[in-house]
Amino acid sequence: MSLHEVGDFEKIWDNNELSETETSSNFSKLGTVRVEGCNKLLTVFPLTSTEKRWQNLKEVYIFLCNFLESVFEVDGNGREYSDKKAKRTTAIMLLELQKLNLAKLPKPKCVVYDEKVSKTKTVVGFPNLTELTVEECECLTDLVSLTTATTLLKLETLQIERCEDMREVVSRGDGEADQMDEIIIPRLWSLWLSSLESLECFFYGSSPLFLFPSLEDLVITGCYKVKGFIAEPPNGRPQLQDDDVASQRLFNEKIRYLIGSIDGKCRHAAP
Repeated sequence: MSLHEVGDFEKIWDNNELSETETSSNFSKLGTVRVEGCNKLLTVFPLTSTEKRWQNLKEVYIFLCNFLESVFEVDGNGREYSDKKAKRTTAIMLLELQKLNLAKLPKPKCVVYDEKVSKTKTVVGFPNLTELTVEECECLTDLVSLTTATTLLKLETLQIERCEDMREVVSRGDGEADQMDEIIIPRLWSLWLSSLESLECFFYGSSPLFLFPSLEDLVITGCYKVKGFIAEPPNGRPQLQDDDVASQRLFNEKIRYLIGSIDGKCRHAAP
């Protein structure tokens, strides 16, 4: 499906107007979505806890939508429950999505927006995503949450360029980091961070430990505020085991050396 400079609509699909059965049957075979120049559009994909509409969605390309606020929006309708002390996690997995390409979107502050109308915690995951490219999304302050990062099991290439407000790639979330020892992104071989004026780090906090066993290409250019690949959170430093601290310090020292290369550009190929 391709939409190019179409209409004045704010939503393509509206959960309030179509039943889940109707939307599931109408869009369950949709494989590719390309949206370009739809300047009144606020969000693209509504998500629910019983999501079936996007079960075959493989590729998403969103460009030049001047008022887009988010790509995926978690709909909180019907998620309230009576036990105020209860804690529950809902997982929404886009199982077939392989490519996500976002460019020239000046407004969104997040890729996934959660209304958070109930105490249910929602995790949106992309377990088969292989390619993620984000360019000229000026207001994005981060790319994914910590819990979403744990689902990137097949991600191979990550490229982020010219996102002026991005301070970190992975956000800590509310208490998420305290429950994790390490995060492995096993297939990531290429990581490209370019012209990110506000970027300070990949992740705030030394815990959990990030591991990239397949990383071959690391490119950092025009990111002059970077403190290290992993940086202390603004409100304190998590406690780590000695081995983890030493490992993270060594990795950060390598990053600082690369960032200090000629013209502020760096390229690193793992041995």
